[in-house]
Amino acid sequence: MTATLRIRLARELRCGVWGAEAAAPAANNFAANPSLDDMGPFVRLTAVMEGPVDGVSGMLINLKHLDRTLRRMAPPLLREAISDQPSAIRGTGMRPEGQRRGHAARRTGGDSPDQRPVARGPTSETGNPKPPTGSAGIKNGHLLERLFNVLAPALAPPQLICLRLAASPWFYQELHRSEKPMIRQSQRFEFSAAHRLYSPYLTARQNQELFGKCTNPNGHGHNYELEVTIGGPIDMATGRLIPLEDFQRTVNERVIQRFDHKHLNLDCPEFAQVNPTVENIARLIFEQLRDAFTAPLKLCAVRVWETPKTCCEVTADAAVAALAGHEKAEAI
Repeated sequence: MTATLRIRLARELRCGVWGAEAAAPAANNFAANPSLDDMGPFVRLTAVMEGPVDGVSGMLINLKHLDRTLRRMAPPLLREAISDQPSAIRGTGMRPEGQRRGHAARRTGGDSPDQRPVARGPTSETGNPKPPTGSAGIKNGHLLERLFNVLAPALAPPQLICLRLAASPWFYQELHRSEKPMIRQSQRFEFSAAHRLYSPYLTARQNQELFGKCTNPNGHGHNYELEVTIGGPIDMATGRLIPLEDFQRTVNERVIQRFDHKHLNLDCPEFAQVNPTVENIARLIFEQLRDAFTAPLKLCAVRVWETPKTCCEVTADAAVAALAGHEKAEAI
């Protein structure tokens, strides 16, 4: 019996939120379209489609239709969400869409910089801007859910199965159709550590043949990158899964402080009898974080990059990430 194949296609929209309108022609789609023509938020929105391949065109979906739909429908929602929260960008030199008109006027002899209003938000007693606490903003799970609900019917068929919104190269959120209403949130961290690859179950010659220079008795080092993914329902009051500072503090205390600037074989009891391969490092980090997040939050995945070319992923279940783009080995 012939196995049924599942075909998935990922397409990324790179978008300057306060840049040119989506209808404007873009000479450089690789950088961004809509382009970013001033200081302001830049996001990456990735849509993952699934369905059968058309027998005539050989395509799952017409990429022109996919691009036009993303560029027409996503940027207005992104602008609306960020413009609702000026305190998030106060003091950065960035202005909401309504404030940019003064900038345009200044180019043509209009308002001077001193005459242009600047976005103001709530401030603390010291006069510094308060961190955003409302239900709007680029870090908002409600925004991702709204984008998914608007784009899914506009793109069908095929089926939109995953939408990823990246506010930076190191922080993004995902909504998977099969997991709704759960949102996934991922952030990157880094730590530097030395290790020696050596198995006590092998002879010295066998270790040398298997691990080569990586079994040097004095060890060698890596700048590891760690990506931690958690999932759960959106807090209706804040629009977030968890305060970002709590998320970062948990990973820092349980992982980064434990392994950073250490010789894993010599300084870390976890690796006293465990060969510190990237697979075992990722597995032990997952175990360190498994019970760190209280229900309804859960740890979904841990990914460790030993080098830009070598990554290991450990997941809580057998689910396969919908998004492509990472070469990885799985340790489950």
